[in-house]
Order: sequence, then C-alpha cells, then structure tokens
Amino acid sequence: MEGLNHTIWDEWGALPASQPVKDEAAGIIDGMSYNVEGEDYLFTSPRLFVVRRLMRLWGECEWSGPADGESIRLIHTQQRGRIVFSIGRRAATEIFAVTNAMAKRTRNWNWVRGLFGSCGALYIPRAGYYLVIRPPAGKGSAERLQAILKSCGFTVGVRKKMECRELMLRDQQQIVTFLSRIGLVKTALDLEETAI
Repeated sequence: MEGLNHTIWDEWGALPASQPVKDEAAGIIDGMSYNVEGEDYLFTSPRLFVVRRLMRLWGECEWSGPADGESIRLIHTQQRGRIVFSIGRRAATEIFAVTNAMAKRTRNWNWVRGLFGSCGALYIPRAGYYLVIRPPAGKGSAERLQAILKSCGFTVGVRKKMECRELMLRDQQQIVTFLSRIGLVKTALDLEETAI
C-alpha cells in the first residue's frame, strides 16, 4: 500500500501538462479553500507537491488581458504542515472564469486531474479499495465532478460532511478506469497487480 501511495503522487506530479493547461490549474484551485484579503486570494494546502505542480502549470498557462504576468506568491506562516500562497484578484478571476465556463462542458479530464490532486486520495484497507475526492463546499465542484463521473458510467457514492461533499468510487475496476482517464496509467497498472 505504501508503495502505491508514493507511486500515485509521484506520477501525478511528473505528468506532462496537457492543453489546455488552465483547466488542470483550475481543478487544483477548485479543490482548495480560500480567503479574500484585499486584492489577493489566499489559498491553503497541506500538499506541497500540489503547490509545486500548480506553480509549474501556472508558468505554462497562456494568460490574456490583465492577469498576464501575475504569479503565485508563497507566504511564510507559522502553520506547520500547510502551504499558504496568494494569487492576485485578476488572475484568480480568470481562473474562476475557466471553471465557470467548464460547468457547461462535461468530461474535462484535465480539470478532474487537478481536482483529484488537490483533494483526492486512494485508500487500500485490508478489504476492498476506495477512491475519495473531497472538494470544498459551496463551489459546485462536487456536483460538477459527480455529473462527469455519472455520464461516464461510474457508480459514485456520495457522503455529505460538514465542509465538503465526499465522492467515492469503491469498485476496483472503476478506480483503475478513473486513474487511466486522468493519465495515471502506471498507478492503475500497479493497482491491478496488487489485486492479483
């Protein structure tokens, strides 16, 4: 299990960016909670590898208009185990616009890959497997993801928590298919080997 857990995040972090890059960056941002302070949006993540990937994707995004040239600024805090960064209002608005436009499109696997990276996990207890994605409440991300998964024939379990809505896949074959669709082929193959 521990090897598979490392494999999934190593593979996710090393995936080449696929066009449109903004979609995956928007998925990562959608999976995080934020606060607005003045002209900046402050985001927090416990996953350093997610922030690293976001910064790499951010450099590859083709920005237009006022967001051009804005970058992610890391903020030094006393919070242990948390990375805090800020994005300017103009760039955040452009990223949120990508997400809002995406609500009309289904099956955007770049966005799903980003969302999984920022708030998803794969668990392999003694009996069975399950993949969980916990998007923050109030953004519509959970509903959008649920619609994408159901349109592809996935059986999605939903559990409401206080601050999020958990979406779960429990069938191993569906988990393998999901991982393959978001580009984590090596992890999918390792998961199938684990089952044998």
